[in-house]
Amino acid sequence: MDVVVPFAVGALARATFAMDLLGSRHLARKDVLHRHGNVVSISGTTFHYSADGGVGAVSARTWRVEKSAFEMLLP
Repeated sequence: MDVVVPFAVGALARATFAMDLLGSRHLARKDVLHRHGNVVSISGTTFHYSADGGVGAVSARTWRVEKSAFEMLLP
């Protein structure tokens, strides 16, 4: 799984991050952390997330890559 954590602070930084995201240039930014992994756990103060079609606010969350959990049929 890809994990992207933007550290854009302030309205201008968030706006330029959004523009870079739309242009697929966001991973090259110095204020973006990008990692790959099989398990990601986050805990601490309440944070907002957007993943797998769901959004929410929690103080702890773990995501795992499960082998064969997703199947896609292509023509």
